[in-house]
Amino acid sequence: MDNDHVESQTNDSKAVAIFTTNSQDPSFLKSFPQHLTGQFNFTQITPEKLEITGQFTGEIKEENTEEYRFWIVDRNGLIFQELTDAFKQNNIIPSGVNMLKNEVEGVSLKGPYGLKNLFLQVTLGDSILGLAKIEGVN
Repeated sequence: MDNDHVESQTNDSKAVAIFTTNSQDPSFLKSFPQHLTGQFNFTQITPEKLEITGQFTGEIKEENTEEYRFWIVDRNGLIFQELTDAFKQNNIIPSGVNMLKNEVEGVSLKGPYGLKNLFLQVTLGDSILGLAKIEGVN
């Protein structure tokens, strides 16, 4: 197996979602006020298991962080999968700098039902706090 093929496999197994107030997609993401900044990394461990690690880098203003919900949504906001339970064992602290990490079964980054090009959304009640596109890592 040549090195180009190995590198391609590695890149297919990783993705990133970056929450930023300066969105790269003004036609869609700019229509949502971004209250969070940070980055979440997705690594394919097996064909049906993902490791998701990430952290918020800005201050979280909401006091009741137990009410945060994590979702995978499509461009229209339709829910693909809820990830909240995967992060329940992690405590989100108001400074926002603690690392969140968990493994999620039954999902993949690629394929017709893969997570690449979908969005990681964080909500508090009915409010969207952050929305970030899940993109492959080059």
